[in-house]
Amino acid sequence: MINLQSQPLLARSPLAHEKSRRMGRPDGAAGLSLRPIPDPWFIHLAARQVAGDKGHETLAKTVMQKFGGGLPPNPIRVAHQGLDILWAGPRQWFFFVQNRQDRADLRGELSGAVKDLAAITDQSDGRVFLQVAGTAWRDCLASLLPIDLHPRVFMGDSVAITHAHHMPAMIWGDGEQAAILAVPRAYADSLFHALVAAGSRFGIDWLGAEG
Repeated sequence: MINLQSQPLLARSPLAHEKSRRMGRPDGAAGLSLRPIPDPWFIHLAARQVAGDKGHETLAKTVMQKFGGGLPPNPIRVAHQGLDILWAGPRQWFFFVQNRQDRADLRGELSGAVKDLAAITDQSDGRVFLQVAGTAWRDCLASLLPIDLHPRVFMGDSVAITHAHHMPAMIWGDGEQAAILAVPRAYADSLFHALVAAGSRFGIDWLGAEG
């Protein structure tokens, strides 16, 4: 009999079957690269309401002291040593790490630091995450997302909660040359095919599983 307590179940990437390959326009350099992020942390933090509303101030100071990055009050990303803190609405944030092995106990760190100042929900396995990069990433996503992706509007640290080709989505800048797109896990294949259809004219490097 398998002891499930001693062998944690790890969710398999819903796009693991999509092998690395070139897609769309075959000639010249690809204008788009798509890279799945199969094993991230994506932990939701919601500030609790306390008497006098001093809890939010205390929470912000605690997070700054523990993680070296503040809680953004606006739709932006605050990055510090591989950890992204993403605005997710009033008094709500996501803590995102692309490879959870780089910070194996992030959930425990958060729980220990914020205690009863905030509610914590691990949503890492509930979404699919794709890094969208290349010279044409903004042009590609502009046909899928109903937001302004011009560099003067959507910058390298911007965050938006929106939808992509009718799928609920969250997008944030990953520097000036890339963005990360997250949708519910059940939409993984739909997102993949929508991106391929939108990006084929630019040429796509799909950086999935090898083999």
